[in-house]
Amino acid sequence: MNRNAGPGPRRSGRGAEPLASPLISPLRFLEYLKLIRFYQAFLVGTMPVLGAMAAGVHSASTLGLLFLTGILFHFSSATMNDIMDVEEDKRSGVLSSHPLAMGTIPMRHAYFIAMFFLLTSALVVVLVSGGSPLAVIFFFLATGFVAVYNILGKKIPGSEFLLSLGYLSLTLFGAGEGGFERFPLVVVVSVAMACHTLLFLTVFSGVWETGFERTTERVVLAELFGARRRGNRFYSSTVFFVYSFSLETILFLSLFMPFVFSLVEYHRFQAVSVFLLFTGTLIYSYRMLSSRIYDDCTIARASVVYYISVGLCFPIVFIEDNPLSIPLLFVPFIELWLSRLILSTHALAPPISTKYTLKHARALPGNTPMLRKQDGGWGSGDVEQKNTQMTAHRRR
Repeated sequence: MNRNAGPGPRRSGRGAEPLASPLISPLRFLEYLKLIRFYQAFLVGTMPVLGAMAAGVHSASTLGLLFLTGILFHFSSATMNDIMDVEEDKRSGVLSSHPLAMGTIPMRHAYFIAMFFLLTSALVVVLVSGGSPLAVIFFFLATGFVAVYNILGKKIPGSEFLLSLGYLSLTLFGAGEGGFERFPLVVVVSVAMACHTLLFLTVFSGVWETGFERTTERVVLAELFGARRRGNRFYSSTVFFVYSFSLETILFLSLFMPFVFSLVEYHRFQAVSVFLLFTGTLIYSYRMLSSRIYDDCTIARASVVYYISVGLCFPIVFIEDNPLSIPLLFVPFIELWLSRLILSTHALAPPISTKYTLKHARALPGNTPMLRKQDGGWGSGDVEQKNTQMTAHRRR
């Protein structure tokens, strides 16, 4: 056996037994962080917080509990998503690196984690709601939409809208804690959050999913709009271009409306900052989308630019009205750092499929792309992982 193949039993393809690992170890802990997608939790945690800020909530304790609720909600929904997709992930050249697909985490542990975080988030909702029925209703609406997405997401086209409605309800849950005061601002922020979720799911994340190996007949929204993938190149269409650019324009115009109609107290620098971020991101996106043909590296760069811009715009809107929004400015950078740290640290190597080819070496769908320079371009930790595995396989 080649020494470079790494410790543990040799794995030669699908169906090989998982590598052994201590039940309690830092490496196994990282596998659990990947399962709950810890690196995406802070973004979801900000959704009810921004809804509450729009409704005029200034209590640090209330906002903190709302942030915790969003994080716990994300842990539960992300774990359940992997549980429902585990059979499909096992047969995918890229998604097979997920913990459940690899077998590094027992299925019973995943079920326990999903139910534990769901019940814990519901308990926090009861504690923070203070008898507000609307807040509780919107939280369970969010739970319902996300559950339907996890169950039927691979069976119906356009299921991304279900998840978008789930996060819209989560934002309104936070607004319910403020009694929906400043209702016009609540509507604007909620619409912007729904557009943000839908844009990321159908454009940036959806692009990764086009052309992947699947065990179902699922067609992502990007494919319904005529977009196609050939190898590591993505071919856009006129419908996809119009949809993507229109949705991004609506998003940024929604974020600018609080300044235009004086829906919130603001300083001039806030409006200028949002305008500059809005203009720069639109120009960058237009140049990428209008080219109609682009590779994975271009998509990864555009995803990071978009993610940081939107992540900054939301809290900038509330800086003058609510100084507690200032810490939210660091969320996109923290998540990108966590994404790079967790996804580039591989606790247990997934099986090396002899059918795996270079065309599958791209970022995981649904994961935030990371800034990582390698071979003269930008990619993700998973690309580096697959290249390492393929090299080890050739040597064996």
